[in-house]
Amino acid sequence: DAKDADVVIQVAVPAQTTVELCSTEAQAILSQKNCIAIFGSNQVSAEGVLAANANLNVLGSDPANGDVVGVGFDAGSIIKAAVKDGTLVGAVTQSPLMMGYYAIYALTAAANGQKLEDVPTEGYWYDATNMEDENIAPNLYD
Repeated sequence: DAKDADVVIQVAVPAQTTVELCSTEAQAILSQKNCIAIFGSNQVSAEGVLAANANLNVLGSDPANGDVVGVGFDAGSIIKAAVKDGTLVGAVTQSPLMMGYYAIYALTAAANGQKLEDVPTEGYWYDATNMEDENIAPNLYD
């Protein structure tokens, strides 16, 4: 029962994945007086969270000051700028290089009749302090 819960995780999925519809869903969540954090689970939804915040101006890194902590997934110029300026605390990025590597690996194995299994793909947490790190920066694509 949500009345007795310490934390309620609310999930919103728009009918289509557009920034505008993600923004509408994010505004509904961010407008709740007890909202403490929000996660945009892909590039479009993270950009939707940022679009919602443009109207509400509630995101930040200091919950003690009443800020809602925002985190995203993926890169792109809009998300990177929001991480850099502190609107988003950070984000998780994929590794296109390793995804490409494992795609070639899997294609070669399949062509040779080998059994295929799941392969790991790299991902990295980034925030304003480590965006320029040599292991992370190549994965922050636009």
